[in-house]
Amino acid sequence: MLNSDNDGRTFKFSFFFPLSMVSSGDIGINDWSDLVTTLRDDLREVLAQPAEKFWELVKKDNSLHQCITSFLQSCPRPHDFEAFGIFLLSSDAPKSLEEDYYSLYNVVFLICLRMSTTKELKDASEFASVIYDTFAFDIPKIMDLCSVYGSTNSQLLSKMITNIFTEQPLYNEDLKITISALTEVFEKVSVQIQATTEEEIERCHDLISYFVDSAYTLKYFVEIYPPASELLYKEGFPERIASFYDNVVPQMDRLTSGINKDVLLRKHVHRGRVSFIKLFRDILTANLIGPILETRNESSIQELLDFLQLTLSYRAFVADYERCFPVWDDLQMLKQVASTVDDFTFEYINEGYRSIAKEYTGISNEYIPIEPVTGPSTNGISAAESVAGPSSSRVYTEEDIKLDLIQQVQDMLQDFGEGFIEACLDYYGNNVEQVINAILEDNLPPHLATMDRLAARITTINSHIDNVNGITDDSGELQIGKKGRKGDRNVKNDEVKQFIEDKKSKAEFKDLVTKFARIDTEGSVYDNMGPEKFDEYDDEYDDTYDSYTIGKLEPNAPDPEIQGSAYNRSFVTPRVLQPRRQIEAEEDIDENEEEQAAGPSFRTEAFVENPEVVRQRMEERRQSQMRGRGRGRGGGAGPPRERDVVGKAKGQGQEKDVLINRRRKMMNKTSYKGQSDRKRGF
Repeated sequence: MLNSDNDGRTFKFSFFFPLSMVSSGDIGINDWSDLVTTLRDDLREVLAQPAEKFWELVKKDNSLHQCITSFLQSCPRPHDFEAFGIFLLSSDAPKSLEEDYYSLYNVVFLICLRMSTTKELKDASEFASVIYDTFAFDIPKIMDLCSVYGSTNSQLLSKMITNIFTEQPLYNEDLKITISALTEVFEKVSVQIQATTEEEIERCHDLISYFVDSAYTLKYFVEIYPPASELLYKEGFPERIASFYDNVVPQMDRLTSGINKDVLLRKHVHRGRVSFIKLFRDILTANLIGPILETRNESSIQELLDFLQLTLSYRAFVADYERCFPVWDDLQMLKQVASTVDDFTFEYINEGYRSIAKEYTGISNEYIPIEPVTGPSTNGISAAESVAGPSSSRVYTEEDIKLDLIQQVQDMLQDFGEGFIEACLDYYGNNVEQVINAILEDNLPPHLATMDRLAARITTINSHIDNVNGITDDSGELQIGKKGRKGDRNVKNDEVKQFIEDKKSKAEFKDLVTKFARIDTEGSVYDNMGPEKFDEYDDEYDDTYDSYTIGKLEPNAPDPEIQGSAYNRSFVTPRVLQPRRQIEAEEDIDENEEEQAAGPSFRTEAFVENPEVVRQRMEERRQSQMRGRGRGRGGGAGPPRERDVVGKAKGQGQEKDVLINRRRKMMNKTSYKGQSDRKRGF
């Protein structure tokens, strides 16, 4: 509270009480609202003081630092805002409480921002001495600032903390001490959570809250102040994270499954898991993966491989890490830059991570491994772009990839529908990590924030066509007719898919089908048949099609009965290119054309032709073919045609037909002799 006397103004600030005291009944909601308003007004007045008075308060008024520290320690974190909003709606809080709280939230940040700048003091050494000696900032307070304001003011916060560590190097030593203390606390929490039962609900909540707060605080601290990752790596903190994660996560899953299926509590656990995995990845990227990509340092490559093998003993951690950051990506990157590492090491690490992710059942939700990504692994290649590894014989479609990504998100966030997750994946470019973080932090765009979280997935038409005849083509596409280029097939498939999905085209196609759906069957055999006749089985009608000689007709022997028809016209060799024997055979056929009975004409426009007419026409065609073969070389059913080659006695002159027959005989004899000589090899 604010007090005054005759000599001047003296500030005395109250502590900030956590919201849990209101929930437990230790303080009334109206009293808590009055406390928020009072602190807001007092800190606003401090912020309005001139530089000299402000820094005098910073140097001498310890209650100011205690007030700010209590707020940073006790205020709701961004991942608690959902519970905070529910509390405000369900309680009898004043309508202005939410606005008053966020005003206090902002003014605390502005005071910390002002205390982190050097421009209001004489020199940098004075600034370094003031902030360190007065405990204006210490490592726990800096981490709390990252946890509270990291999601809303990350850029300003990054400048603040960088300036603090730059001007006062002693904070680096304090950070080492803090890391050592965190390691000891992690070990104690691991022991406590294993001894906790489902009936100890309050203790379960405390342990889970510590797990989540630690994960968020460290993750934001490393993101906002990247140099901290180097110190954390040197102190062996990544391995401590993996060990702590492996000990705590299975136990938390056991506890949350027995606490009445508390949805918010399970969300807290998921937030902590994702944050710890992200923290581990950031430290690994800053100290090993990044330098490898930049300098191709052989020692860093071997160090990364050793570290990946070391973490294989932490099965729960490996299962979640493989799901968020498949180790196959890193191994493919190493293959590009490393020339001394053998394939056996790569295969051992990859199979180790995949097998653990697939078989590990310590946590209730079963882990399904991500298929390895083909090709080089760089920062920007996601699992959605390719999921078929070298040991995989299956061809993955876009639908398979989408379902796999949805499953990855659902493994971490089990309470959301596939339709909602698919929409989030589409918005974030199939980046599973960004989707999970956005959902957990409630940082979705408006169209996704208002979407039904339990929405089911609507499957789309799959452009991949299954081969119904069992013949598999290399490209996975159905081939009809002559095989074309793969690019042409892809273009056609894209056009077909676009046509199918186009609603306007569907309407036009429907009108077209409706317009031409009626077929005139007048005069056909079905005119006098009732609807009930169509279900009867007609064996004689089915046998009719056995007499078709499909694929056996000569290409140059068109059916004379349908010559000139617009249907079934066969290819005819030009006369000048035909052999002489074929020309003569056609002349012989033309001579007897008038003697042959014309076959019955039929209506090509009939819907179904009369089977009796079909059989009669096929029989006449067969007889015609037999007669045609009989006139040729003497074979077949018809009598051979006699050709006079003897003629009259020598010296009496010969008829023209005799001379033609003799010439034809000599030509044919020469042809046969040539073929015989070729067979004998002459």
